[in-house]
Amino acid sequence: PNIVATGNANTLIIQAGEGIDITGNSSLNRINISATYLRNSDWVVRTPASNISWEQVTWADKLNLFVAVSSNSTAVAGNSRVMTSPDGITWTPRTAAEQVIYTGITYNSNVLVAVSSSTFANQVMISANAITWQSLPAAVPGIQWRDVTWNGNIFCAIAATGVANGVMISTDGTTWLTRVPAADLSWRSIVWAKELSLFVAVATSGTGNRVMTSTDGTTWVSRTSAADNNWIDVTWNGKLFVAVAFSGTNNRVMTSPDGINWTLRYTPINNQWTAVQWTGTQFVVV
Repeated sequence: PNIVATGNANTLIIQAGEGIDITGNSSLNRINISATYLRNSDWVVRTPASNISWEQVTWADKLNLFVAVSSNSTAVAGNSRVMTSPDGITWTPRTAAEQVIYTGITYNSNVLVAVSSSTFANQVMISANAITWQSLPAAVPGIQWRDVTWNGNIFCAIAATGVANGVMISTDGTTWLTRVPAADLSWRSIVWAKELSLFVAVATSGTGNRVMTSTDGTTWVSRTSAADNNWIDVTWNGKLFVAVAFSGTNNRVMTSPDGINWTLRYTPINNQWTAVQWTGTQFVVV
């Protein structure tokens, strides 16, 4: 599953990572990347609410909670595929809306929205408090919805099954409308760049077109990816997009100042990099 990093002003949460982390300092025109072996004292292991596959985590600012969802493919006792924590240390199990694989979650300061890659009728769940969850149908049922984000006006979700209707949008997380992606690829991660008013999504399939952009979530434009690597996650720090891949040879990072022009970056270790986040001072990749 994806290994995800996220955080608030004080805490960075890394889920299930080990080995070498990529760290770097960025500017509009460059990123300097180095490999750093982290000392045992740099990271503290924390006990999750249950020992299952946790896929993604987000910070709900108004709730003062980290909220994580699980991609566990088998039944979970009490259907506890959600867990919450106020500090990243103590985690509490929560009952999800369905016994399905949840792969993406986001928050808009009013409601949490999670999406599922399970091919069931209800592939969306929402919650105002992270405790009580409601199950809802996606715009297109039965495809693998992988990630979701919020841009201040709409939620936008992408699918990884390479279908013509692999984007959906919603103003409230309840009613979803189908949108057509730029190409029928396996889209895996989506981010909103507030400073550019731009959605950017990356894919694990395609030939020279593993990036797409949109200003409104409705009209999407294919962009030339720096390489045909399996791009699995993308983030934005206010000046620079950084995407990471789990394939490639010493080139498993690409960067862009605008979401259009992408540049490969040297990576010293060919690990399966699956998540990237900006902490406020550096990029962290796991």
